Amino acid sequence: EGILKDIRQKHPELDGLPIIFVSTPDYKGSLQDGYAAAVEQIVATDYHAILCENARSSVVYPQPQVTILTGSFLSPGDTEEIKAIVEAFGLTPLVVPDLSRSLDGHLEDGYQSVTGGGTTLSQLRSLPHSCYTLAIGESMRGAAKILQERFGTKYEVFPRLAGLEAVDTFLWRLSQIVTSRCDHHFPLIPNVPALFQRQRSQLQDTILDTHFYFGGKKIALALEPDLLYQTAWLLTEMGAKIQAAVTTTKSPLLEDLPIDTVTIGDLEDLEDLATDSDLVITNSHGTAMAKRLNAPLYGMGYPVFDKLGNGQRCLVGYRGTMQFLFDIGNILMAEEANQNHQLSVGVHAF
Repeated sequence: EGILKDIRQKHPELDGLPIIFVSTPDYKGSLQDGYAAAVEQIVATDYHAILCENARSSVVYPQPQVTILTGSFLSPGDTEEIKAIVEAFGLTPLVVPDLSRSLDGHLEDGYQSVTGGGTTLSQLRSLPHSCYTLAIGESMRGAAKILQERFGTKYEVFPRLAGLEAVDTFLWRLSQIVTSRCDHHFPLIPNVPALFQRQRSQLQDTILDTHFYFGGKKIALALEPDLLYQTAWLLTEMGAKIQAAVTTTKSPLLEDLPIDTVTIGDLEDLEDLATDSDLVITNSHGTAMAKRLNAPLYGMGYPVFDKLGNGQRCLVGYRGTMQFLFDIGNILMAEEANQNHQLSVGVHAF
């Protein structure tokens, strides 16, 4: 804070410019911790206090607005899907931070010195007008609490947005938000748009088609806590066994995982624990390790630099859950076919 005050004193011309100060030393915490700290400071800043009077504008809200706090485990594609889901219910999403139009990979019409998209200042000034806060990921709980303390905005934390029950819960909350805004003299029954009812039935069929390949498979994970929680539970629900789980930092979620022991460590720890695993799920730095383990790697987390389109990949909602199950199911199916081929070749050799 002293650094920020010094900047303000030396550069009064920046008085109308919001500056978010976050202490994120590299020797403390993890990516998820630093990201969460940044989001907390974004929502804690008083944007009206530092903006000039002529910069304030009256904003018209034709639809109820909800604040969406997106955790570090969500990709730009995930965020885009979440926004589309919220908008389908007739709600206006205010996403903090909104990476869906800044890190999605697109060409601007002209030269830009900074990345386009993101959450605008006018949107941040409208935070008090949101009727509800949807925090995606346990790490966003702190930011949601800040909004409740500042503006009285009720919130709910969704620790995961993948899996049938998890997505059902999210959509049901959205439908309740919509009906709560209606005239109580003419109550409406909470309803989910037909689009998502169709997607739900597709996901049910996907689960039936893919569960044969997940059953009993041993999978090793090295992911940040929020992503570890979402992935581990979805795999377990599909019948897989979590062989090893390594993460980067402490989290309340680590007490509620489908595995007895979670190691806070690095990829060396995972390699020691992942012997005989059928699949490894971690970032691109795990490529060499997976080869030594003779196991396929599914790239997830940060960074993934050896796959095209990762920024637009969506693994949340009904559609995203289907994509994840297809991705993993195809890998496991191919490995099973390869093993059967090797056994067949061995038999013919005799």
